[in-house]
Amino acid sequence: MRGWLLALLLLTPALAGCLDGIDEALSRNSVDAPDYDHLDAPDATDILDGVGTRTFIFEATTEQAGVQSILGIQSPVWVTNLEVDETVGYVEVVIRYDEADGDLFAFLADEDGRTQCGANTFGVPKRCTTPVNPGSGVAEWWVDVTPGYESVPEGMPFTLEVTLHPPSHLQVTDPTEGTDPEITFRISDTGRNGAEPTMGITSDGTLFAIEGTSLMRSQDDGRTWQEVSPPGNDQVSFDPMMRVDPYTDAVYVDHLYVGCSTLSWSEDKGETWATNQAACGAPANDHQKLAVGPNPTPAPFNAVYYAYSSIAEGAGVSRSLDGGVTWTTTPVTLDAPYRNTGPVEADREGTVFVPYYLCDGGMGVGVSNDHGATFQFQRIAEDAITCGGTHRTDADAGPAVDAAGNLYIAYRTDHAVRYVYSTDKGQSWSDPITVNPSNLESFTHVDAIAGDEGKLAIVYRATPDSALGPNSDGFAAWHLYVTFVDLATTGEPEVTTALVNDPEDPVQRGPICSMGAACAGGSRNLLDFIDIQVGPDGRVYAAYADGCDAPCPTPADSRERMGLVAILEEGPRLFEDEAPWA
Repeated sequence: MRGWLLALLLLTPALAGCLDGIDEALSRNSVDAPDYDHLDAPDATDILDGVGTRTFIFEATTEQAGVQSILGIQSPVWVTNLEVDETVGYVEVVIRYDEADGDLFAFLADEDGRTQCGANTFGVPKRCTTPVNPGSGVAEWWVDVTPGYESVPEGMPFTLEVTLHPPSHLQVTDPTEGTDPEITFRISDTGRNGAEPTMGITSDGTLFAIEGTSLMRSQDDGRTWQEVSPPGNDQVSFDPMMRVDPYTDAVYVDHLYVGCSTLSWSEDKGETWATNQAACGAPANDHQKLAVGPNPTPAPFNAVYYAYSSIAEGAGVSRSLDGGVTWTTTPVTLDAPYRNTGPVEADREGTVFVPYYLCDGGMGVGVSNDHGATFQFQRIAEDAITCGGTHRTDADAGPAVDAAGNLYIAYRTDHAVRYVYSTDKGQSWSDPITVNPSNLESFTHVDAIAGDEGKLAIVYRATPDSALGPNSDGFAAWHLYVTFVDLATTGEPEVTTALVNDPEDPVQRGPICSMGAACAGGSRNLLDFIDIQVGPDGRVYAAYADGCDAPCPTPADSRERMGLVAILEEGPRLFEDEAPWA
């Protein structure tokens, strides 16, 4: 097979949803393709010209031994440069090597030194793409080859392919396809940055959102916000978390520190606080989540549940029956390795449940029917994300309970958002039901909330631009969607989806990376989860971080973490009258 055709066939599948089809690409008149003769990569060992493309091939070896830092600091073991200009629409980088020798990443940086993309997903070959921000003249970009999660010896051979694509290879996609334009949201800026926001709403409609270490309160439906953080909560938090108990209007704020966490609670909507400096059920816990439910004892407090992953003891749920002062712990025994502890949820009759993404692609759930005293584990689906591969991503599924006590878990697969439900307190679960518009290709950050019987809302980030998943770098524009489901437990649900953000202002450009040290150039800015809640009048509110301060034409321009709340203005309400706690 001719070299240019082989290169095209190898590169085209990496941009599924972003490029025209192979047949159409081959039919383009090469006379219309840009002339790349003025652009160079001095160290290239070969150059392949395709249909409108130029690929620089580097057959090289690492020039020094290296080890990837756990803090994500790359120490290059080989560096080269290439030239781009306004005739280039996007650049693709592919790195190939013998897996037995070590682990290599390749990072592409622009003329300003900003990392635009990283060929750093699991498996070989690894690849990344990035658009070129149109300018004038020739700019010098750089490719750094660095050690991955495994050490790299000096002299390790590899092949690097860097392909220049013309703007005509970009395909403009419509993020509004399959959505209802009559459903509208108002976007409220809390005034703080926070990569993993959670929120809650009291019985009178007071809004709370935690952005980093700042707890923000709005008493006018998100038009203005004031900080009401508990005293002493101004230090770094590894995982900020909050929960409002709308039946008592108690507000709980939990910040994770090394080995434990600090829980604060307020019974007067953030005016005064009490604090427990050691609100954790076991040492060295991570990714903690909160829930509230009825207390099995005759106490003036509702039960508080604290789900976490422990380095020492695995998955567990702690509960407090005295408002957060003392805790007892129950382990959740899983039958397979899992990504992380998902959010915990409780109904009004003592059922507590926690979903887990299992590393083998299953979806699991720990269910307690005795107010969290004991848990039983079930596998409820086999089509979820796995712990490895190019789709490795966030750890949180979305549990919810409707007013009739039906349980729901929303989650994502490699190419869909789905939910399962239980009408018997978690003893059995339905088959998965897909809810997203069919044009959407990749997904991340899923959460759910329920209202009246059979009414469900699911929030998620998605893109129609790429099927490569959230960790793959590229020009994909990510958007925020809310899908409303009615008759959710009938087997014939009615599904309507809304695009939350302005289609011209995505919530992220390029990757939404959750791979730790493998994330390229700040692309882990949005971290692991978002949140959705329902107000007393049935309107939904979604708390999320926005990484794209418009127009963000390239991934390196999308590194913000603005703390926003989307407030339903027009559209379906989850309660026909009002919430039972209103």
